[in-house]
Amino acid sequence: MKKEKTIRALKIEPGKVPYEKEINNDLKGIQSEVEGLLNVFILIIIALRW
Repeated sequence: MKKEKTIRALKIEPGKVPYEKEINNDLKGIQSEVEGLLNVFILIIIALRW
């Protein structure tokens, strides 16, 4: 299976309406979005794929 260059994610920020965003499908891209909460973020991605 070919790895996609970007993935769709639901970004949830305090005080803002959640929105869908495309992010790079690599460690650096994900880390830049989650600001250190990588483990929690990965669990959400896995849950959404099922």
